[in-house]
Amino acid sequence: MRELLSVFQGTPRGSPIAGAVLRPTPDEIAACDEICRQVHGHDRHCELHYWIDVGTARVVERGGRITGYATGFGYTGHAVGKTDDDVIALLAGADAFTGLGFLVPSRNTRLMAWCFDSGLKIVQQSTLIAIGLYNEPRGAWLPSIGYQSPRPKVAHLLHIRHRRNEPSLRLRPKLRVVRLLSEILHR
Repeated sequence: MRELLSVFQGTPRGSPIAGAVLRPTPDEIAACDEICRQVHGHDRHCELHYWIDVGTARVVERGGRITGYATGFGYTGHAVGKTDDDVIALLAGADAFTGLGFLVPSRNTRLMAWCFDSGLKIVQQSTLIAIGLYNEPRGAWLPSIGYQSPRPKVAHLLHIRHRRNEPSLRLRPKLRVVRLLSEILHR
């Protein structure tokens, strides 16, 4: 077990958070990759490029610099930021939370408090289990259930067990699994 996760859903209320939330362009991927490397020790370049093409990715800018990004706001979308405020700005600027909701590391009390203060509700608790190498995140982040490897057309699903004794997802290669899951969760 790597992380206790809380799944949140709802419509955030309250004032917008400082920082412009924008749709990124492929030219901004390098800046996003650098933030991801600072938080996770690696980038998720291929995934970010895919979600920019799909149109769900967003970046937050402060002082003319990208300080965080999200590939989407649901189970299949991940986010990283230099600070919790960057991830909060992304969540506050989200058009919608897809599927069951988005995953929050429960140990991030600042982010959890913002979710509750904004009127969001926990709909489920989950456990993140990683097989193989796992870099402890250093910074603000939201996990996803999918990870696309640097090799084109290969993806892996993280093993997540739900607290409701639902079946767990097993590690599986193939990008089509992530795409299928994305389609199901975005309905």
